[in-house]
Amino acid sequence: MNDEPDEKEWIQRSLEGDPSAFSCLVLRYQDVAVNLARRITGSRTDGEDVAQEAFIRAYRKLHQFDPVREFRAWLLGITANLAKNHIRRRTRREDREQVDPLLQEEQHDRDPRLAALTDAMEALSASERAILTLKYMEGYSVNDIATILKIRQSAVKMRLARAREHLLNHPLFQEENSYERS
Repeated sequence: MNDEPDEKEWIQRSLEGDPSAFSCLVLRYQDVAVNLARRITGSRTDGEDVAQEAFIRAYRKLHQFDPVREFRAWLLGITANLAKNHIRRRTRREDREQVDPLLQEEQHDRDPRLAALTDAMEALSASERAILTLKYMEGYSVNDIATILKIRQSAVKMRLARAREHLLNHPLFQEENSYERS
């Protein structure tokens, strides 16, 4: 028999004022939250900041959590929304962070296709990056994504199709396809 408390117990203990119980939730989900936020914002530092804010928000709003839902999906919904808001604020300030040239060069040296994909993903909107990340990197179904982002399944399908099309029409992939055709 497993003596480790399950997620629902950690949530209940957190609601009763046990901060160590919420720490267990943070440890379990911090990597997935940081990865999602990083992919949406395009910055490791911003991703870490957004994920931290998502956990703070989740802790403060834990009393609103519906225990029928999956905590991970609820947390990722918060994370995705905060990441998109972060990009909107960053865009308005026109204070965009540039990718560190040394990191970019190192990435290109390791795998030029990965670098091309990263560049193409950064050219997408925050919403498109979020939906592609949830589908293809986190493995969520269309139904789960609809729940996380609080949109209809038809909207998820439409946005996925649009995001894939934008990604495939990115100049980096057009160049690669033109070489294959010659």
